[in-house]
Amino acid sequence: MEIIVPSEVDVTHLKPVISISEAGSIEPASGVIQDFSSAVSYTVTSEDGNWQQTYKIIVATDISWQFDFEEWVSKSNGSYLEPAGWTSANLGAKMLNIDYPTYRSTSSHTGSYAVELRTMFGDTISSIIPPIISGSAFIGYFNTLHLMSNPLLCAEFGAPFVYDGTNKPTKLTAWIKYIPGETFTDENGAVVPNVVDEFSFYAVLFEGKDRLNIQTVNSGEKVIAKTEFTFGNCEEYTYFEIPFIYYKEIPSDARLQLSIVAGSSKEGDYYRGAVGSTLTIDDVEIIFENE
Repeated sequence: MEIIVPSEVDVTHLKPVISISEAGSIEPASGVIQDFSSAVSYTVTSEDGNWQQTYKIIVATDISWQFDFEEWVSKSNGSYLEPAGWTSANLGAKMLNIDYPTYRSTSSHTGSYAVELRTMFGDTISSIIPPIISGSAFIGYFNTLHLMSNPLLCAEFGAPFVYDGTNKPTKLTAWIKYIPGETFTDENGAVVPNVVDEFSFYAVLFEGKDRLNIQTVNSGEKVIAKTEFTFGNCEEYTYFEIPFIYYKEIPSDARLQLSIVAGSSKEGDYYRGAVGSTLTIDDVEIIFENE
């Protein structure tokens, strides 16, 4: 179950009041403060203990689509930081006990901070840890349930977007710099000669209550519009203005979601890329038709 709250609500300190039958029980208890920066599961049990159901509650904020990366949020008891409103694969890195590939950088375009993504060395021997870990940042949710079975499904893209008939997304803009790593390797860790790593950076507008993942974001079934662009060399901060390409009209009666996705290695989701590839992003904004 997903609950949408205004962007000013502090989701790390919410006290939900939950009504159940008098004879039943719920854990965690109703009226207890919880941190909803990640999903919280509630288990309801019948009086005789013969029936039990667990509900996963996700609290999402109705976010602004302009990001200067000046505000960062401490995650997992202070283990790492993430830019406010964004998610990364750092939680997965923590669980696998490897270096965090997404972090706060002082190499900013404006202000004090930017977000920096770096492709890190993984493990060419382990069956659990891939040979490379691409830095990622996206609007959505990182679902650890898939980490061991199918890690491609962990990154879930999307946040609620309310279309009022005038605020059609038209462009994705950002200041970006990128330095590719020296040696491109494939999913087995073998060197691929004459291939230079590239980064990924795009936005996608889609319909439906379920978020997209790397396997469905390009399927076209739910996708309404997406920014498409081929990136060249930009070792110094470069301004990008990328138009949305619309595949169909925005439905007036459907639930809509919007996301921005960035990765330090374009093929990093399939464990292909160059260790050391570094993507730095600042001053990201989605431009709407009425602006």
